[in-house]
Amino acid sequence: MMLRRTGHALRSDSGAAAIEFALIAPVLLILFVGMANLGVRAIEEARLNQVTRETAEAALFTQSLAVLDTTLQSAITDLGDPLSGDSYAGTVRLLCLCPGQAEIENCTTSQAVLCTSTGLPWEVVIEVTVQMNYTPLLPGFGTEGVLDSTLRVQVR
Repeated sequence: MMLRRTGHALRSDSGAAAIEFALIAPVLLILFVGMANLGVRAIEEARLNQVTRETAEAALFTQSLAVLDTTLQSAITDLGDPLSGDSYAGTVRLLCLCPGQAEIENCTTSQAVLCTSTGLPWEVVIEVTVQMNYTPLLPGFGTEGVLDSTLRVQVR
C-alpha cells in the first residue's frame, strides 16, 4: 500500500507548474528590468536629441548666442524632470575650427583668417550641447553615465 502511494506521488504533476514558474520567474524579471532600463535610456537620449535639434535649427536663423541660449533653456524647461537621473544642462558656444589647430571659442571674424594647414578660411560654427547624468531605474541593472547630444551648425 505504501509503495502505491509513493509511486503515485512520483507520477503526480500537480506542483510542476509552480516549480517551473519558480525557475523561470527570476529570468523573466531580470529581462523585464533590463528592457525597462534600455527603454528609459532610449527615451532620455531621444529627448536630448530633440532639444539639441530644436536649438540647432534656431541657429540657422540667428547667430545671437543670447537668443540661442534662451531658446535652449526654454526647450530644456519644456522637457520637465528626467525619467531617471539628474536634471538637464545645456550650452551654446561659438567656435572657430581649423584642422590641426586648437578651437577658438567666441572668435571674431578677424581671428578667423586663413587656416595655415589648408589655406582656407577657418570654419565658424555654433555648437549646441545638452547633457544629463543618467542613472538606471534599478541600481545594478545598467550603467550610470553622462548622456549628451551635440550638434554643430556652420555659420560661415
